[in-house]
Amino acid sequence: MKKIYYFLFLFLSVVTLNSCLDDNNYEDYAAWKTENEAYFKEMTDTLDADGVKYYTQLHSLAYPTYYILYHELTPGKEDGRVPFYNSTVSTNYSGHLYNVYTNFDSGTGVTFRVDEVIPGWTLALQNMKEGAKWRVVIPWNLAYGANGNTSIPPYSTLIFDVELVKITKWETGSNTTTE
Repeated sequence: MKKIYYFLFLFLSVVTLNSCLDDNNYEDYAAWKTENEAYFKEMTDTLDADGVKYYTQLHSLAYPTYYILYHELTPGKEDGRVPFYNSTVSTNYSGHLYNVYTNFDSGTGVTFRVDEVIPGWTLALQNMKEGAKWRVVIPWNLAYGANGNTSIPPYSTLIFDVELVKITKWETGSNTTTE
């Protein structure tokens, strides 16, 4: 009977300690979250030299209250296709945090399925024509969220320059075209 109480005590101790660690994690990143949200709001309202909004909002159908910002650096091909959710694409990209202009990630000729990346990337790619290059600002809730990843802190706004080089596998439901 004492073993049951011992294991119950041990279990409750671990659960309590773990919940305390999670609370500390949020507290550690609360200021960072606030900074990132303020930056995203600032970018939403940024104007170019002509007084026109620099970034365009692109709303998500999956998450209607969230949106990314994009600025077209290079237009896509006039006859360029737009990938679908389950298409495979080849891209060139570089990404950095809002306050650090050193890339945390970059790649040339990187091929992946559109549905295998963070929601902000998926949203951008499904609206880009082949050949287009965009600067994309992704809020934390359409990026790596409250958890972050190994090189990106929780609640991080991400900025990417993304070029959609080519759709290597264009899928539309049961219709599949490969080039």
